[in-house]
Amino acid sequence: MRYLLIISLLICGIATAQQQGEVFKTNPSNPQENINIGYITVTRTMYGLTFEDDTIKNEYKNLVKTFFKERFNGYSSLKKYRLKIEKRLDGWYIEDKLIH
Repeated sequence: MRYLLIISLLICGIATAQQQGEVFKTNPSNPQENINIGYITVTRTMYGLTFEDDTIKNEYKNLVKTFFKERFNGYSSLKKYRLKIEKRLDGWYIEDKLIH
């Protein structure tokens, strides 16, 4: 009985986890969750940007690089950032700022 419980918990954990290389969830955890919102973790160093998950698409990497080139206040320090990326009808947004 314990083994069935452990196996079912592991399967549930695997089903809701985000796959490596993916930014957005494929299935919402609850009915109100927006699956067009994802997160990218990146470290800004003196030598450039280092992505925590290096297997994400180049399209998303280029959006993040463009975001940092804009030099928004609060994003100029050399440290680790967890950025919210969102696909809306009028374009891509990172931290609620439109990226061109």
